Amino acid sequence: MLDIKIRCATDEDIPQVKALLERYHAKNLTDESKINGFVTTDMTIAELTLG
Repeated sequence: MLDIKIRCATDEDIPQVKALLERYHAKNLTDESKINGFVTTDMTIAELTLG
């Protein structure tokens, strides 16, 4: 069994969240990867920090 912990993100998490969003954004996927769809959006650091 996995030891998964859920918590609210903090400002220190923003770079990792941004990197994850970028990794799976449509513009960075191969055509083959896009076949099954994707669920992410391109957000700026300002959008991720709520202002």
